[in-house]
Amino acid sequence: MDTAQREPVTIEKHGRPVAVLISAAEYEQMKLERLQLKVTHGFDQLDRGEYSNRSVKDILNNAK
Repeated sequence: MDTAQREPVTIEKHGRPVAVLISAAEYEQMKLERLQLKVTHGFDQLDRGEYSNRSVKDILNNAK
């Protein structure tokens, strides 16, 4: 886990990569970047006139 604080660590099973361990800070940064891309994509859709008639509550409930 100490190594994962500095760099991603690949976990292998039978010589094949199955997971990657990263620091919590790097994970949070990745989540933030993904959210920013989704928001940008949403604004781009709005600019093109693409939108849904569903309520925000309905969209959020279906996103889980």
